[in-house]
Amino acid sequence: MQDNSQPIRENKVNREKELAKNERARPLPFFMQRIISYHVESFMLL
Repeated sequence: MQDNSQPIRENKVNREKELAKNERARPLPFFMQRIISYHVESFMLL
């Protein structure tokens, strides 16, 4: 279980970086970012 926690954390960082890139190219609505971050956090809890 702890072995998998590290790559998931890295994926979250990479996803946030990609979101930042996409935000510059085409800004997402604020609520969309909230929904995405909520799903990511709920996935982390699983």
